[in-house]
Amino acid sequence: GSWPLYQILHFLDEAARDRYHIKGGTAGVARMAEAYGFSSSTNAEIQLRWCAIVIKYEAVDFFDNVREFLRSQGKQKYTLPTYKAMAKGSATVRQLALEMLEETKDALHVSVLGYVQRALGIASKRDSISA
Repeated sequence: GSWPLYQILHFLDEAARDRYHIKGGTAGVARMAEAYGFSSSTNAEIQLRWCAIVIKYEAVDFFDNVREFLRSQGKQKYTLPTYKAMAKGSATVRQLALEMLEETKDALHVSVLGYVQRALGIASKRDSISA
């Protein structure tokens, strides 16, 4: 049978927190995607946590999941944690963050855009105007 949503979210939260839960790095992420289908979920809570795993393990093969999630979400609840995770990542992950912010910035609420820009260490237009 399938797991209840709360169990899936708990599983993904634990996998995102502790690198030892996913053996084999990127290959482990791929096995996880194949076994559980998280990469094709349409549930925003699952997508948020899946993206955290993809970002943490720099699973480049699943960066399209992050791109699609950020294109589909403007809510601070989902957008900000995803960008904050990318801000802590490697140069490759940070580049993904900058590309996605450039692509989606016009769709974000001005306050969410400001929070994301601060998380990424980018001055917003509002910051530069007040100088």
